[in-house]
Amino acid sequence: MHLEIHRVYYLRGENISLPEIAIQPIDYMHWYNTFMNESRRGGKLDFWRNMLEGVPSEVDITLGNSFPTNISDSGFRFYFQLPEEIVSQIDEFSKNNGFTQFEIMMAAFSVLIYIVSGEDDFTIGTVVAGRHHSVIENIIGNFANVVVTRHNGFKQTTILNYLESMRNKLTDIFENSDIPFDEVVSATCPNRKKNKNPLFNTFFSLYNGKRNHLNIGEAVPQGVLLNPGNSQFDLSLALFSDAGSINGYIEYKVDLFDKETVNRLFRYYIKTLNYILMSPDQSIDYIELVDSEERNTLVKDWNNERGPVATDKTLYEIFEEQVKLYPDNIAVKFEDKYLTYEELNKRANKLAHYLNNYGVNPTDLVGLCVQPSIEMFVGLLGIVKAGAGYVPLDPALPAARIDFIVKNSDSVVILTQSTLAKTVAHCGIDLILLDEENQLFNEYKETNPSHSIPADSILYMIFTSGSTGIPKGVQTQHYNVAALVCDTNHMECDKADVFAKVNNFAFDISTWEIWAPLLHGASITVVPDAIKLIPQEFSAFIKQQKITMLYLPTALYHMIATELPESFGGLKLLVVGGEALDPTKAHCVLESKAPPKGFINAYGPTEVTCSSAWFDVKKLSKDAKRVPIGKPITNTQFYVLNSEQSVLPIGAKGELYIGGAGVSKGYRKRPELTERHFLKNRLGSDIRFDKLYRTGDVVRYLPDGNLEFMGRTDHQVKIRGFRIEIGEIENILRKHPLIKAAIVLVQEESPGNKRLVAFVEFYEEHQNTSINTIRKYLLENLPAYMVPSVIKALNVLPLNNNGKIDRNKLNQIEIELGNEGGGLRYPRDYVELSLCLIWEEIVGFKKPTLDINFFESGGDSLRAVRLISKINKTFGKNLPLDTLYDSGNIESLALKIKSNDIDNENRILIPLAKNKFNNKPVFIVHPLSGSAMCYIPLATMLANPLYAFQSPLFYKQWGHESIDTVETLASMYIDEMLKVQERGPFVLGGWSFGGIIAFEMARQLELSGYEVSKLFLFDSVAPGKAHKELNMMKVLGLCLEEIVEQFGTHIDIDLENMSKLTHSEILDAVLNTIKEHGGFAPDADVTMLERMIDTCLANSRVSSKYTAGTVNIDTILFRAKDRSHMEEMLVFPNEAKERCLGWSQHISGDLIIEDIDGHHMSIMFQPNVNAISAVINKWMEKNN
Repeated sequence: MHLEIHRVYYLRGENISLPEIAIQPIDYMHWYNTFMNESRRGGKLDFWRNMLEGVPSEVDITLGNSFPTNISDSGFRFYFQLPEEIVSQIDEFSKNNGFTQFEIMMAAFSVLIYIVSGEDDFTIGTVVAGRHHSVIENIIGNFANVVVTRHNGFKQTTILNYLESMRNKLTDIFENSDIPFDEVVSATCPNRKKNKNPLFNTFFSLYNGKRNHLNIGEAVPQGVLLNPGNSQFDLSLALFSDAGSINGYIEYKVDLFDKETVNRLFRYYIKTLNYILMSPDQSIDYIELVDSEERNTLVKDWNNERGPVATDKTLYEIFEEQVKLYPDNIAVKFEDKYLTYEELNKRANKLAHYLNNYGVNPTDLVGLCVQPSIEMFVGLLGIVKAGAGYVPLDPALPAARIDFIVKNSDSVVILTQSTLAKTVAHCGIDLILLDEENQLFNEYKETNPSHSIPADSILYMIFTSGSTGIPKGVQTQHYNVAALVCDTNHMECDKADVFAKVNNFAFDISTWEIWAPLLHGASITVVPDAIKLIPQEFSAFIKQQKITMLYLPTALYHMIATELPESFGGLKLLVVGGEALDPTKAHCVLESKAPPKGFINAYGPTEVTCSSAWFDVKKLSKDAKRVPIGKPITNTQFYVLNSEQSVLPIGAKGELYIGGAGVSKGYRKRPELTERHFLKNRLGSDIRFDKLYRTGDVVRYLPDGNLEFMGRTDHQVKIRGFRIEIGEIENILRKHPLIKAAIVLVQEESPGNKRLVAFVEFYEEHQNTSINTIRKYLLENLPAYMVPSVIKALNVLPLNNNGKIDRNKLNQIEIELGNEGGGLRYPRDYVELSLCLIWEEIVGFKKPTLDINFFESGGDSLRAVRLISKINKTFGKNLPLDTLYDSGNIESLALKIKSNDIDNENRILIPLAKNKFNNKPVFIVHPLSGSAMCYIPLATMLANPLYAFQSPLFYKQWGHESIDTVETLASMYIDEMLKVQERGPFVLGGWSFGGIIAFEMARQLELSGYEVSKLFLFDSVAPGKAHKELNMMKVLGLCLEEIVEQFGTHIDIDLENMSKLTHSEILDAVLNTIKEHGGFAPDADVTMLERMIDTCLANSRVSSKYTAGTVNIDTILFRAKDRSHMEEMLVFPNEAKERCLGWSQHISGDLIIEDIDGHHMSIMFQPNVNAISAVINKWMEKNN
């Protein structure tokens, strides 16, 4: 076009003679569609499917900026001009190495994204001209197409190798770029996210042009810098190359980036370009983007908290100083027993002298297996004062694991209690019983032992999970603990403080609970195990004992914060740590009537002595999506580095390396592992502590200097505060002789609600192996907290294109637990349904069934407390915690609740599925039977909340005698619905007779000025003139069909042969048969069946009186394909023969008919209901 304007201008009025157009755009498109036949199109779409398989569609390069939940398209542009020197270097590099400007500039962009995001696999969008054929090169028209490019393989490769790899990929991409982008999206990303770009969120473009083509005579066009005010993508880089210069802009969403961040990204881009042009043979991971100023901030300024560390004193020496200062202060208290500092010291001294006389030498290790008690503190202090280190042995561990810990640690003796002697008797070394100390130790001196050991001696050794299947023993030294609790910036404590001892002493949090008070003259009060998990009693205990300092594992904090957020009001300091803190649970306590004075989120691996970072939770912003792990404690250094230990920019994701006084000695008898994780600190200047621990935690620095936890570099996880190496579980599973392959995943059903899920593939001849056999095997070899909540057997574990087990596909498998080896049984009444919904919320399983066992489905002690609490609130009961042990599954628990005469079923509107993404609810009306339980399969499939009406006739309530018309029922149901949703638009539906009531509700709402956006009719037949009466036997047949379809069971009853029996005999016979097949709850009596029959007959009479009007509402009619036995079952047989089932004369809006497999009684149940739910979900997604 520019060329033609140029020619016309210079003709100066002469005859215009322009080249003929080779082809019209419309003709070209027609040719293209013919050329791109099904075979060619299919091959190219297969390329895109393969190329994009498993790639994430988003990459985070926001550099730690906080942003709102709802991101708008508001945007801004940052314009720039590349220095001439860089442009010359690009041209020279291109000439010497054979790469185009596009390839060089895009490589720099993708490498930048890799460095700041920490992601090794992501996508970038770009644009191609689309003029593949010479005939259209000079045609005016938009032939451009958007394509997606995939970028990976950055790690352990040079810049030049990456460039070559990217060029090859781009060649393949451009060869398949003539498929319209929309078709690629449909083929590769069918489930698009609302308000999200499909396939990529960053964009790159480079335009080559010669602007002098636009010059007309002496007129030279000038560019105008525009800011359109919006940005289609999170961030896009647009470059324009022309006559030896390159300029461009970065367009960005202002909700995600500020100007300073975009300026930094541009500086990093220029630096990345420089690395490519000047050092192409260098490894990408050696690229360091920070300048000297930023590096100084990261390495020095944010690691400047230094103080004295007791490197010349052992902990027992510091403890003895407290004994001199505060001899009469209470040191430890358990139930009604306590010891002062002087008493504790004397008893520990006696034990220490006894141990030395027994043969325990300084630097030896001693096993300690005790229950929470006074003896625990006497035992560990006695061991330490003997110059030895203690090895906590949790009596709940499997015998094999205890045996391994004892042998690996070379423990010379085990201290225990008589009640636990059998637990450790198999270890093959001597046992010393602490509860017989009066006889054993009284003859020994009360004075402090005189020997001296260095402060770098082993204080204790705690074992953590190991990825190879072998637990790792972390060796913590005296001065490591002194650095944690003495002269530190994260807490202040003194002799007046009372610390609560909550945690298992084999758990690293106990380090803080035990040694912080004992080294400051403060008191320790042991919280009894019986009340730890009962929020009301725990809260009362904290107040009664005047606890001032409390350290809770995150999972326990979450539970108490949910139940009783004001529990922490009397605390001087509340510390929470172990796993990610939920910001909503943090604000729950902060905004309560009684928040604690101090509130810290603590972070730190066992290898760095429990806690190495802290964050003041009171400074947490209201809209925070994560709670930061904070800043390093005194004498601790943090470095965020990549795999080659290059310093990463502020906001870039990388691995956390920790240096300082808390770094432990390393792993016991694991030199290769110690060498891999404990490195020389080449960045720090504190010569006292020259080691770095490589954590494996992915973090990023926020602009304010706080760290944010982002995940792991491996498959290690934390669940309920326990550190778990997934590899250890997988190794144990694979050692089982019947298992061919196994993989373990972590699934998070809701924030903080994690569970382990194991998928196993048995050898072909062992396909029928019981899952309980595998569970038992795991419990014999692993701690209970490491045994997966779910173990699911698959015929074959799915593989990806690389031949590895496909974790993404496994994560998409829905877990349904229930009757192993039999059919899944769904709830049959309101109590069972309510329990299923509570189970789903607390335990985190979708579609829980009646046979699911709480403890075998991932239930633990914390969830048990939440579950019982929720049950008691729902049903107004006060069931004790041990109810779950007596009534393990939903069915038996429901029986226990109903035996207490709880009448919670008498409700008209039941929430079958609520709180799903805060979407609009669907309201659905019961069929002829009056029960809403038939809609449970649909409720489990819908993405929206589902509320179901059940008939008041069924429960003989609310003046049921006066409910004799459809209009009355509809009016009553509208009143109930408005309590849930005050305003329209409403979405209504109903199966069979329920469709008639839903229709009448829609009519009344429309007359009252409310909007009804959709009506769903499930094989409902419009009311007609010819009405068919139902008798009891016909109703019994209907009830049986509904039960058969709902519970997937076969009930063989010959109703015709029962005609000679009395009415009550028929009901008894039918009831017993239904109960035998699981159709009714075990406690159901004949009144249940009578209710169903009476309701069916009553509703039949009600429907016969109804004359339907008309509505102007769009409707979807789900019509059963199998019509073979409709006439004998339905009340209006004539209308049932019409394709529209008689509704066309009553609905003036759009009436869409969807044919569904199955017959009238089966369409609402599996598998036919899947098709119905798919249609509803699709419509609701568009209209939420």
